[in-house]
Amino acid sequence: MAKETRKWDFSFDNDNPEVFYKVDVITGEVIDQGTYKPIFNGDRLITAEQQAAWDKYNQKKEKKARRRKISKENGDHYFVPRLHRFPDLKPQTATRLIYLFTYADYSERGGQLLLTQKTKMAKKDLQIVLGLSDDAVNDFLAEVCPQYLLTDDKGGIFATSLAYQRGALRDGRTYHRFYDRWVQTLYRNVSTRKHRYLGYIFQLLPYVSVEYNVLCYNPMEEDIAKIEFMSLGEFCKQIGYDSSHTDRLLKAYRQMRFPVIDKGGMHTERFVSITYDGQNRHNAKVFVNPRILYSGAHPESVELLGAFSQD
Repeated sequence: MAKETRKWDFSFDNDNPEVFYKVDVITGEVIDQGTYKPIFNGDRLITAEQQAAWDKYNQKKEKKARRRKISKENGDHYFVPRLHRFPDLKPQTATRLIYLFTYADYSERGGQLLLTQKTKMAKKDLQIVLGLSDDAVNDFLAEVCPQYLLTDDKGGIFATSLAYQRGALRDGRTYHRFYDRWVQTLYRNVSTRKHRYLGYIFQLLPYVSVEYNVLCYNPMEEDIAKIEFMSLGEFCKQIGYDSSHTDRLLKAYRQMRFPVIDKGGMHTERFVSITYDGQNRHNAKVFVNPRILYSGAHPESVELLGAFSQD
């Protein structure tokens, strides 16, 4: 069958060369006026709408590739729903749960906790793993079971799917990505008395910017100029912290550092970086280190804005 001849073409407007028209090649009739703005893409003439769609596709493809690269560099990870706040837990309990999730594998029940690939974690192991007393472990389990953790008749411990997911995401929700290695390193370098400070951040996950890892009120915004930052004063209100004691809060976060070994050698980084202009601390911005949790495509932007390696 002969190939059908196209019955329309594009025409320039002599008075306004930026505008094009879709014209019937036989009758000269304008089929669509003022809506088509063709541009050359290689040897093809395409519309601006088509180019915009192509650009959007390529941007999405590039972001996906960058996220894969970030995941490869940081290693194994799991996901926590972006809107989850661990509302029924104490801040320190949320921290210990986030840490235990790094031991969970893939399974039909959400993820079994493992000490090694072949050794299952049992309740008797929690005192050593968490670095807590036996009474503190019992209090922890009373808070997190059965919503977040389950046990079976063989002594196994499982993470439920309420706030834990590992592997492919298929439920349509958005998630924060936590990196096992760095969560474990952070936890082991922060005293149990300071676990609540980590938990303050973990209980504000809905406010963590996906791209910039800063606490804000429009976390899906990708333009840094449009970010509506949460100030340090507002952060204190969110966590129920007396803002008259911000010195103590700032000191606690300055001291929360963990070792990092990269191409430049070994150095330490802060879990949280609180930045301000040196005048009004209550307007300071709160950045979270992207090694711990990050779902965006440009961690270098976060590192630059947060300056986590500075003393």
